[in-house]
Amino acid sequence: MKRSTFVFSTLLVLMALPPGDARGNEWSNRGGMLNPGGGWFDWVQNTVDGRHCALGYGGSLQCYDPGTNTLETVYVNASQTPDPQNGDLQIFGWDHVNQEYLAMDGGRTIGPNPMAFSMITRTWRILTNADFDGIEARTKSGGAGSATSPDHDLFVVFAGSHTGYPGRKTLVLDFRNRTYREVNAPASMPARNRTQGQLLYISSLRRFLLFGGVSSDYKILNDLWLFDPVTMAWTSVTAQDPPSGRYFSQMAYDSINDLVYLYGGHGAVDGSVSVLHIGTWAWEHIPEPPGTVLVDYPGIRRVGAAIFDPGAGFCSGSGVLAGTDWVRSAQIWCWTHAFGDPPDPPEPPPPGWVLTISTPDRVRFEFLQEPPTGAVVYDCIGDATVIDCQKR
Repeated sequence: MKRSTFVFSTLLVLMALPPGDARGNEWSNRGGMLNPGGGWFDWVQNTVDGRHCALGYGGSLQCYDPGTNTLETVYVNASQTPDPQNGDLQIFGWDHVNQEYLAMDGGRTIGPNPMAFSMITRTWRILTNADFDGIEARTKSGGAGSATSPDHDLFVVFAGSHTGYPGRKTLVLDFRNRTYREVNAPASMPARNRTQGQLLYISSLRRFLLFGGVSSDYKILNDLWLFDPVTMAWTSVTAQDPPSGRYFSQMAYDSINDLVYLYGGHGAVDGSVSVLHIGTWAWEHIPEPPGTVLVDYPGIRRVGAAIFDPGAGFCSGSGVLAGTDWVRSAQIWCWTHAFGDPPDPPEPPPPGWVLTISTPDRVRFEFLQEPPTGAVVYDCIGDATVIDCQKR
């Protein structure tokens, strides 16, 4: 045991905060009920109120606030004309320039028209060439991967060709210039579809990242490709220890730590969470936690989508549970990532040193011959795990 003297400023002691929760690599059930008939959702955050909204199979639009853990149905399906007309596997995104959601095409009955939804008026309208030059002649697709780059004001869709069969079509909507165009990926990229939820914008690279899908010979893929929105070119990426091939899995990007999270999907062999470290292009696989499915963890979800929130973590709130026939989970689960063991507590300072709390995450020791005026002095004894202090 070590005996030391601490010199504290009363004000600094009041400012000191307890260390954060060091736990991680675990799921938490945040409750909540989505429309059980909502089906396949595609969560997209908007810039009006910051919520993540999702258009479901039944045509309803529901919004989630991870900070308050609240859900709201902002549009009930078939409650106005025009309307998305139900459907699934639709293309869904947020136009941050015009401040409205976009919905078009899909796997079944999303309707012949691309549409936009205003979060202000909570109404739909049909999009025409007057909104995006060329959009009426677009290649239609279902189960498409889609993502937005606020750095380039572009909305990019990749999924294949008309009616959802495998292809190499890349659809690009320019929010600033209000144009639509299509480009083909190189022949070196396997044609694919069923990439919904598997295309992300990676802000650190200023590129779009595509993972997996299903090829024209029905192979489930686990490759990575980057799309440059400036050159409109695709390039392959080689990553270490890739996960099993997937389609209709759930992915989200953590721009704070430059990580991509992958969970579930057709082709997933277990309920592990895979984490792609963008800086090293290495995958990390976190095993399914011990416990009971739907009690301690959500079970393998397929289709649907996920979000990342700095406070809540990697959250899944939609999709179909594996091993069941069209039984959809109606609860939101969030997973937090652990970045290693927490650091050891600092050694007690020797006599004559002052402990200064400059921020909740920073501690500084300064040598003083005498305690400063108004300081509170403690004699402490302890080690790296337990320190007991008594005021003089």
